[in-house]
Amino acid sequence: MIACACSAGPAFEGSGIKCGMLATEGAIESIKLIGNGNPEYKVINNILPKGICGSGLIDLLAELFSQGFIDRNGKFIPEQAKEKLIETDSGMGFIVEKPDKCFWEKELVITENDIKNLITTKAAVYAACSLLIKNVGIAFHQIDKFYIAGGFGKFLNIENAIKIGLLPDMPYSKFIYLGNSSLLGAHLILVSDKNRELVETIAEKITYLELNTEPNYMNEFTGALFLPHTDSKTVPIGKVKVSFYYSIFHELFFVYPAKIIYGKYPE
Repeated sequence: MIACACSAGPAFEGSGIKCGMLATEGAIESIKLIGNGNPEYKVINNILPKGICGSGLIDLLAELFSQGFIDRNGKFIPEQAKEKLIETDSGMGFIVEKPDKCFWEKELVITENDIKNLITTKAAVYAACSLLIKNVGIAFHQIDKFYIAGGFGKFLNIENAIKIGLLPDMPYSKFIYLGNSSLLGAHLILVSDKNRELVETIAEKITYLELNTEPNYMNEFTGALFLPHTDSKTVPIGKVKVSFYYSIFHELFFVYPAKIIYGKYPE
């Protein structure tokens, strides 16, 4: 087994984004842009929107790109977006929603600087994932299953994550959502010595890839600083396919918990 830690920053948690927020009440968690950029969205707890959380930001970035409001560098295309563009204290911004339809009675705006932060974050994630599989001599299409853990991953629109180049291109059938596997795993470790021994066994089998010392990581990273990538053929935007991280803790956080909870291993 091989693993790495990617320092992607907090952009997908809403930090450093003008309209960003955590996935709490009032956050737009999914969004589509219709026609000239008119939004259709879902808000947590169905109140007026206060901001946009990580899953919504991924949707928004994908919509801006696929609808032609921004180019591959994340810059606004005035001819397409002029009716929605305004000057803000952070530079040019795109109006997501009008003040009278927002909780704080202020328009929701995403700026070019926000988009730059989001692209930087997705580039770091994709670069780490790409370098990881290259170090073991395989390609994404050779992986049988990818496991998506965490609350953020649970609500991720995979198609849109593909469109922006956050995820590589693989069939939907290869993806399994685990939910909050770290919390379940921590619980299982605390209540059982056997589980703790299993964790120690798994840890001993892991080869850790230190990205800071990997000479090819920066090449992978800079190559992903575009939408979707430097090489647009890397991600077929027109196709609805998916991919994500392979969880090295599948045995601990999915197979073994299922055995304990349900009395049998998952199919």
